[in-house]
Amino acid sequence: CALYRNWTMFYLSEKCIEVTGYSPQELMMNNKLSYNDIIHPDFREAIWNKWQRSLTPGTSFQEEYKIITADGKVKWVWEQGRGIFDKHGELTHLEGFITDITSRKEAEDALRESEARLAELNATKDKFFSIIAHDLKSPFNSIIGIGELLSEQIRKQEYDTLEEYTSIMKDSSVKAMNLLTNLLEWSRSQTGRMEFNPEFMRLSQIVDEVVALSRYNASQKSIQIVSHVPKSIICFADKAMVSSVLRNLVSNALKFTPRGGEVKISARNEGEHTHVTVSDNGTGMSQREIDNLFRLDSFYTTRGTENEAGTGLGLILCKEFISKHGCDIHAESIKGKGSNFSFTLPRNSR
Repeated sequence: CALYRNWTMFYLSEKCIEVTGYSPQELMMNNKLSYNDIIHPDFREAIWNKWQRSLTPGTSFQEEYKIITADGKVKWVWEQGRGIFDKHGELTHLEGFITDITSRKEAEDALRESEARLAELNATKDKFFSIIAHDLKSPFNSIIGIGELLSEQIRKQEYDTLEEYTSIMKDSSVKAMNLLTNLLEWSRSQTGRMEFNPEFMRLSQIVDEVVALSRYNASQKSIQIVSHVPKSIICFADKAMVSSVLRNLVSNALKFTPRGGEVKISARNEGEHTHVTVSDNGTGMSQREIDNLFRLDSFYTTRGTENEAGTGLGLILCKEFISKHGCDIHAESIKGKGSNFSFTLPRNSR
């Protein structure tokens, strides 16, 4: 098959063109180019050195390497060969065959990537659920503790602190319910049990509903929620998912806005999309903090202005739902001056 460093070919089968894209005549005796020219540069030296170590009577050579075909594509090949020696033990030529194994190598690479990704996801989700479990304990422990105090107060007929205790219990219950709701929605989206049902909807109606649901939490910190969403804006989106996104973004804004602050929801049409923004004049974030948002592997979360806890699950859920619409979500912020969370929605069906 080959004798010198150029791998000068004396004979090639007609199958050569299927593997390399070159006809046997183009490669034989280096008529157009040598076989060495089509071996990928990353492998040429290693292949040559391995052949030299293998060129002894009774030994064979096997190796996988890349070649560059006539149309510039990179293929994986498997080569097996042996040296042919004369009666004096002198090497006269090489013989062997080369097989295209590109499909197999691509399948192996895909499998390795899939296994690595699966291992990463499993580790990430294990960590994720451990955090969720920890954060769920806090409000439930509070509810149980307050319940015991209430029972004791009622038994003693001491009612002056009942209002304070019931307020704490209600707040803890709302936190637990919000976390469980997010967890359930995220779980359903991950297992494919959450249907995606986009329809034409009036955005202002969804925003008004979310604002109404958020007024109690806002009033606890004397924060004003304002909607600047025109009634004329119509989107083609899943109502339940958009409602969940807005609910989480508003809740997040309330968490990081100090007493007496303001949260605004605005929207505008631009081309084929509607741009929606939830902004606040709260604590803001650094660029490092922004880079860790919307990521399942980082679980980025900080305490609110009044030590409110969170897991970061809400923002992960927002990204998941907006991605299902084929759209994007991102955050902009200045430390100490507030944040803007913006996402897009389609205006028309596709």
